[in-house]
Amino acid sequence: MTLIDRIPALKDAELAQLLSNVRRLDVSGTPDERRQAAEVAPYLEREASRRREKVLMSRRAATARF
Repeated sequence: MTLIDRIPALKDAELAQLLSNVRRLDVSGTPDERRQAAEVAPYLEREASRRREKVLMSRRAATARF
């Protein structure tokens, strides 16, 4: 199982930390680290976005009830 396969199962804090590390490596990593970060970044960003959207939809649904 690759890291990309495990992304949906990560806890929110783990996802946030990994995304932070990838962003840091993209700026200050070695060429190999930057390449690896670039490979996984879109998957991490997509999952983070999906989770944010889920939270927003829950909040909207909760406020729409009242």
